[in-house]
Amino acid sequence: MLSAGRSLARFGKGASPSLLPQALLIGFLQPTVSPQFSHLFVPQFIWSHSRPSSTILVRTSATASSTLPLLPPQTFFSTLGTAQGMLKRLTSIDDPSQPSIPIGFVGYLAYEMKEVTLPLCEPRNADWEERTDAEFAFASTVLSYEHDTGYWLATALVRVEGGPDDSKLVEAATSSRFGLDEAEYKSWLSTIHRFFASSSPASFAPSPHHPLEIELLSPDLPESSYKLAIDAARQSIIAGDAYELCLTTQFRASLPPSLAADPYPLYLTLRTANPAPYSSYFRLPLSSIALLSSSPERFMQIGKEGKVEMKPIKGTVRRSADPAEDERRRVALERDEKERAENLMIVDLCRHDLAGFCEGGSVEVPKLMVVESYQTVHQ
Repeated sequence: MLSAGRSLARFGKGASPSLLPQALLIGFLQPTVSPQFSHLFVPQFIWSHSRPSSTILVRTSATASSTLPLLPPQTFFSTLGTAQGMLKRLTSIDDPSQPSIPIGFVGYLAYEMKEVTLPLCEPRNADWEERTDAEFAFASTVLSYEHDTGYWLATALVRVEGGPDDSKLVEAATSSRFGLDEAEYKSWLSTIHRFFASSSPASFAPSPHHPLEIELLSPDLPESSYKLAIDAARQSIIAGDAYELCLTTQFRASLPPSLAADPYPLYLTLRTANPAPYSSYFRLPLSSIALLSSSPERFMQIGKEGKVEMKPIKGTVRRSADPAEDERRRVALERDEKERAENLMIVDLCRHDLAGFCEGGSVEVPKLMVVESYQTVHQ
């Protein structure tokens, strides 16, 4: 079932919902309790940041770019925060009852950005000098597909005439333009309507996917080095430097040229092999990096009402096709002393971290030691 909908976010002076037309949603059904969306957008601009260079590269096309120097105490986080604060003050939503759509900044922060927020962190190795540490695109227009209903929703951030001076200052300081004007919005929406009017439902049917076979992943650290790291972690815990350490390593594989150029088939294979509620394929134009993920774990969610939720995983077991064995595994996980102790510890850590920036007394644990079941694992 196909339908083009319309939802508006207004940006600029006088952006009051009471003064704006209501959103027109053509055939868009009410969302389910937990709607599952896929979002498509073309960036209005892209911010790329490399920590050693202390700059932000702003790209609006393959040939148009500018470089913003970050002079102390300015950081990538403070620059992004300034833009986000301006957008929060000046943006209103035509219909707040509709599902949250990711209009605005969409991107990633590499692990190495901890060097900015954790001053005692050791600097990276020399081979990381050319890596991109943070990359954010700005989505002024988004097409969202609601999987439960088969409907599409078109959402846009539209500029209001006579915006205040502080928005112009932010745009000038960041060499970035936020949102569409009315003419651009109407042209974009007209294109969307024409596209859906000329398309048949069959053209949106998923094409058959055949799982790929790729080279086996190999770890960066050899087994001997990893065992030494385990011993060092144990000694740190004994010495009282930490009471929990999580050792991680990277795995690598070489992709054939066709997958390196377009890794989306690899994402479909990953999603088929490991269906999970938090799956994503993220690739920006003008960028050499693609992110593929399929995880049952949510790190953090901040809702539009300001409510923060952390939902970490500690303890998993693979599901069985046999119902009796599957239930036995679920019960065994629920009663495992080691898993329960680790779960309690991570819940306590989450409570501590949330209490650092949430309202006093507002942090609560609605569920504790409850096993949740997904398609491939109990957790």
